[in-house]
Amino acid sequence: MEGVEIQGRAIRLDYSRAASSRSASSSKAAASELRTTREPSDTLWVGNVGYETTKETIEAFWRDHEGFQRATIPQTRDGASSGMAFVKFADVESAQRAKAAVGRVGEAVLDGRRLVVDFAAPQTRKSVPGRPRRRDSEEEDGECVPELGRVGFALEEWVRVLNRNARDSSV
Repeated sequence: MEGVEIQGRAIRLDYSRAASSRSASSSKAAASELRTTREPSDTLWVGNVGYETTKETIEAFWRDHEGFQRATIPQTRDGASSGMAFVKFADVESAQRAKAAVGRVGEAVLDGRRLVVDFAAPQTRKSVPGRPRRRDSEEEDGECVPELGRVGFALEEWVRVLNRNARDSSV
C-alpha cells in the first residue's frame, strides 16, 4: 500500500511501536481515572449508544430492572441521536442495583455496541440562546426574559423596561 495513490493522494503507512512498560502503566492509570464514577443519583448516563438505537430499545434493555421509570435519548439540533441515553429510576438504590447488574465497563452490549454506564451528573439549568428563561427576582415578578448570550444583559434590561411599561399601560 505504501506509495499507492488514491484520488490523487499518496498513501503512507506508519507502523505502531510497542509501548514501553512505563508508558503502559501510566496510560492504564489515566484510563482508570477517566472511569471513576460520579456521585450516585437516580439517573444513569449510558454512553456509546448506537445512533440507530431507539428509545424503545433502550427501554426494553432496562425495563426488567427494579425501579425503572423511563429512558431518553438526547438529540442533536438536526434530530439525530447524540449517541448516549439517560435512564431514570425511582430512587438512587434502584439505579445503583441496575448499574451493578450490567457489570463493569464493556460488559453490557446493546445493538452490537459495548455500553458505558455511569451515574448522570446533576442537572444544571442551562441557558439556551433565544429561549425564554424564568427570572425569579422580586422586582420582575417572575416574567420571562429571553436569554441572548453575550448581548443578553443589555437586551434583557431593555425587555424588562418594555414589559414593565406594557404592564403599567394595561392597568
